[in-house]
Amino acid sequence: MPPSGGFESIRLAQSILGELCDQIVEPSLFRRILAFRRQCKTFIQNQI
Repeated sequence: MPPSGGFESIRLAQSILGELCDQIVEPSLFRRILAFRRQCKTFIQNQI
């Protein structure tokens, strides 16, 4: 179990990476992810 300081730095890095990803990925990949989720749900519904 890491010390609280290490945990805080991990959380900080995650939030920074999250913001970077939002800025970089948002326009094109986000739409692709949503489309993939729709396809996945449709696929699962078709299997049932």
